[in-house]
Amino acid sequence: MDTSNTQAASANLRLRYNYRPGSDLYIIYNVGTQFASIAPANPPQVRETRFAVKYTYSFTP
Repeated sequence: MDTSNTQAASANLRLRYNYRPGSDLYIIYNVGTQFASIAPANPPQVRETRFAVKYTYSFTP
C-alpha cells in the first residue's frame, strides 16, 4: 500500500471458524498506516501491523 500524506489506508482480514455451536476461533490480521499525531499540517505516518487470535469455548453440552 502506498498512501499520500493526507490520507491513511488499511486492510483488515478476519477469519472465523465455528467448530461447534457456541465455540469459535477467530484469526485477525490488520495492516495499515496510522497518523502519529492529530496535527492538521502533514502529520507523520506510522506503518502498523497487528495479528490476533481469539478462542472461545462453550462449556454447555
